[in-house]
Amino acid sequence: MIARGPGVEGTTVGRWHAIAAVAPVFVVTRVAIFFAATSATDSQVYYQYGVAARVSSVGTLFREYDAEYPQLAVLFSAGVGLVADVLPAGAERVIAARPSFPADTGTARFQVALGLVLGAIDLGVLLLIAHLGRKLQPNDPRTQTWRLGLYVAGTAALGPILYDRLDLVVGAVALVSVIALVSSRPIVAYALLTAGVGFKLVPAVLLPLFVVAAAVQRAGRFWPAFAREIVIALVVFALWPGLSILFGGGDRAFVYMKYHAERGVELGSVYAAPLLAQDASVGYAFGGYVVRGAAADRVAKVAQILTIVGVGLSFLVAARALRRCGSADRVSVVVAGCVLTWLVFILTGKVGSPQYLLWVAPLVPLLPLRTRAERVRAVGFVGAGLLATLTYPYLWPAVHGAPVPNQPETWAGPTPLGFVLLLARWGAIVVLTGWLALRLWKFDHRAPFTDVPRTKCGGHP
Repeated sequence: MIARGPGVEGTTVGRWHAIAAVAPVFVVTRVAIFFAATSATDSQVYYQYGVAARVSSVGTLFREYDAEYPQLAVLFSAGVGLVADVLPAGAERVIAARPSFPADTGTARFQVALGLVLGAIDLGVLLLIAHLGRKLQPNDPRTQTWRLGLYVAGTAALGPILYDRLDLVVGAVALVSVIALVSSRPIVAYALLTAGVGFKLVPAVLLPLFVVAAAVQRAGRFWPAFAREIVIALVVFALWPGLSILFGGGDRAFVYMKYHAERGVELGSVYAAPLLAQDASVGYAFGGYVVRGAAADRVAKVAQILTIVGVGLSFLVAARALRRCGSADRVSVVVAGCVLTWLVFILTGKVGSPQYLLWVAPLVPLLPLRTRAERVRAVGFVGAGLLATLTYPYLWPAVHGAPVPNQPETWAGPTPLGFVLLLARWGAIVVLTGWLALRLWKFDHRAPFTDVPRTKCGGHP
């Protein structure tokens, strides 16, 4: 994939230097998160889905119930339930220090199992980042340590939801897909992304970028290769709707899309603060806090258009950089394009849940870190995670405000502190998104992202 040179990485000490440097912080933060800091809210929903799927089947569940998650997420929850079944008696007591320890034993055991499964994925992601970091900077243990440190710090900043939400799985799928892509296995990458779509829809927006990257890697002219990759990607992607209909509920296989289409502007979204500064209130619907008002309904519709336009523009920016890159830069350029695309999706979407940052957490450490300025900006992602965690769960009452008397499930809206949190959180993401877009737009193959030996990209004109 990328050439490696002689140096410290040729020794066992060099290979493990970065992991050894971050291991103490990784262990301490993960122990604290698992035993005491996890908020444990969404896992209760996953538990119910897992039980329903195991009692009957995934297809039956989708035919009889308006599911919120795709089929593979339900299967994953059922698998976690199997892990919970084999835990020793009393295992649920190990998470008794969590803020919301459930009274139901079955739910508590599921939460323990979910934490163990996500913890294993978390460790796997750390090792994969270490592997790619050695390839990006084979003779630079300091930068390799920086990459691992960014992952440990970024995910720790989102600690209360790290082992409670399925979103880390989405980021892990993207990371493995990138590895397959830059290892000249585009069909495997398409298949992994397609599986990710069956888990949560958002990996679908990365598929066009992967097609461009795969075409750039092929020898010969770009456009014939691009057309070929489009056909291959569409054939692989077609497996998702086909298998979903066949095994996942027939004509109700995609009922979860209706659920998300009908959702309003979520309280944590970028649109919430401007709307609530006017005549709007906070309500509760679709399992979350939403902004109520005529303007909010209009914004929810416009947001869908803005998301499509924004994701399309981010794709064009990333595709331009990919066509100009060298093979030594391809990992960082692909990763930067993925992060940019997902940040734009998060920024323009009507639902701005904090766990969405877990999608990009495994990818951010693989961004270019050649200069001090690049490292400072990458640390900005940790800051964005901290602001998201302050917003939810720690200072969430300041965001939704006080209950409105005589109006059930209605809140007044953010306090001054709540407005500051929302504006600071989204301001940080806007700055990071703008930096990444500018970095890709101004990409020059003569100023590489990485410091390894370089060859020209793919041979295309």
